[in-house]
Amino acid sequence: RNPPPLSRIQQQDGKSIVVATASPNDAPAKSMTLDELEAAVWVSLDGFCRAANFRLPGEIKFLRTMDPAYPSIRRQQRLSYAVPAILENINIGAGMRNIWLCTPSTHARLDALLERLELLNEAVMGEYE
Repeated sequence: RNPPPLSRIQQQDGKSIVVATASPNDAPAKSMTLDELEAAVWVSLDGFCRAANFRLPGEIKFLRTMDPAYPSIRRQQRLSYAVPAILENINIGAGMRNIWLCTPSTHARLDALLERLELLNEAVMGEYE
């Protein structure tokens, strides 16, 4: 997927943030199932960790190795809330955590996180070209 265009949004506190906006040509992630979206987030997260020489906290790595009897929707929800905690300390993710956490569905949250991770991966890889 190509990264979506960015736009600046004014927040209530007077600060502005840059967010991705969808263009009509973007393939929506809504066509992906929640399981496919989760897998794509893990792949992008792994790519980011390798490129940035970053180690995932054990609490997040644990989500990947959970007992198969644990409900997948619960694992996906936990992942969708854990990744923003990592991204909040990165320039491209700064100021976005509250927006991600207020996103009404796990699918939409994982989709937004996937877009941000892909953007981060492109930025990190661009530094090495």
